Formats: sequence, C-alpha cells, structure tokens
Amino acid sequence: MRVLKLPQWFVGLLFAVTLWYFTFATFRENFWLTFLFSSAVLALYGVVMGGDRRLRMSRYEAAIAFWVAVALYVFFFVFNFIFSLFETPREWIEQIYDSGGGVPWYYLTVILVLVAIFEEFFWRGYILRALADRMNPLPALILGSLLYALVHVIAGNPLLIVAAFIAGAVFGLLYLVTKSLLATIFCHALFTVAAFVVMPFR
Repeated sequence: MRVLKLPQWFVGLLFAVTLWYFTFATFRENFWLTFLFSSAVLALYGVVMGGDRRLRMSRYEAAIAFWVAVALYVFFFVFNFIFSLFETPREWIEQIYDSGGGVPWYYLTVILVLVAIFEEFFWRGYILRALADRMNPLPALILGSLLYALVHVIAGNPLLIVAAFIAGAVFGLLYLVTKSLLATIFCHALFTVAAFVVMPFR
C-alpha cells in the first residue's frame, strides 16, 4: 500500500489552519498573545523546513518597502471610507479592531512588529518561496495570496479575508521583486502599526 506523501509546504499550511482556528475561534480573550504564539510556531516551522532566512535589505529596497507600506495604507484608508458608508461592512471593520480587546498601544506595537516578522518568515519566506520554486511567479503569487486569505476564513469576517488577500498579494509581490525578506517584514510591520496603532481606520 502506497503512503500518500504530502509536500512539506502543504503540511505547513494545514498546521497554519489549525493554529489560526485556535487563534480566531477558541482563544478570543487572549487573542493577541495567541496570535503571536501561533505566528512564532509557524515561523519556526518555515525556517526548520528550509524557508528563506536571509535578512538583508539595501537602502533602495528599504525605500521601496516604505513607500509600498504608505501606498497600501492609503489604499485601505479609501477602501475603509467606502465600506464604512454601509452598516454591515462597518460592523466588520469594528469586529477586526475589537477582536483582541483593549491593550496598551506600546504592548500592541511590539506584538504587531513580532507578528509581522513571524508571518513573513512563514507566508512569504517559506510558502510563497516553495510555490515560486514549483511554478511561474504570477501563479505562485496568486495562489500564495489566496492561501493566506483562506486561513482567515476561520475569523468569520469577509472584510478581513479580502484585506488579507490584498495585503498578502502586495507583500508577496514585494518579496518576489526585491528578493528581500527583510523588506517585506519592514513593509508589513510599518503598515500594521500604522493601521492598528498610529492611525487606525475605525
């Protein structure tokens, strides 16, 4: 009898779905700590399984990452303004911000930066890299962004799923273009800190 051997990246994806389930569906009262733990475990898995661990970034790549983060924030600012005009989407926006409860801004900032680091090690440094090794960059980017969005289905928030796909596509494109994991970490961290701490959309 042949034993079905799943690709390592697919096993990692199943692992991510499991961890995201416990993060979004089970431990809502400790959301940010659980989110941080889950992201750290996934990052460790990605690194151990051969994901990108090179942390280098030129000044040119840093500038690109900065302006990509700014552009992404502006896009979501407009996106949020349009959707906030309607009652149901406005509730989805509030749900995103209320999921973790009130935590001090400095505590949240540290967690967001760490989560950005861990998520990029797994989703772009491992999953997207594995996909790009097996197919052309564009299909790899689309599939990687879809997978990143689909694990957020567990949260039960349609707006979060769409936002995850868009952000995942932007971070993924940045990674494929610059080949710099540190640039995507920098961009991800800047965007989330701006969106959740400095100038929230709510």
